[in-house]
Amino acid sequence: MKKKEYYEDFIRCHDEWDFAGIYADQGISGTSAEKRPQFMACIEDAIGGKIDLILVKSISRFSRNIVDCQSYVAKLKSYGVEVYFEKESLSTMDPSSGMIFSLMGLIAQSESESISQKERGVHDRKQ
Repeated sequence: MKKKEYYEDFIRCHDEWDFAGIYADQGISGTSAEKRPQFMACIEDAIGGKIDLILVKSISRFSRNIVDCQSYVAKLKSYGVEVYFEKESLSTMDPSSGMIFSLMGLIAQSESESISQKERGVHDRKQ
């Protein structure tokens, strides 16, 4: 089953949820939110009241920049929008998840930086 179909089915299995769509930036790094049009559209729709729960595969798929990650989560939370990270089983509305969320966000950022450094190293060696 494809990821899109998995999440459509997962959402439809929860009678209390309404499917609002899938926001996916294909092939775009999660290091800068502004360069991710679908991410930004999701944030705007949530702030606009169209979405009250955002289901994300993992923290690293939401953002690989800890500052962006925490900033957007805090902004969404101030509007009453929950973000649920499936892989980590974390909800931003659960007060006990804050420390784990911060740690996982740092790990995601570190992984992204490591990948970027490796890619730059390969590019530099080719020149």
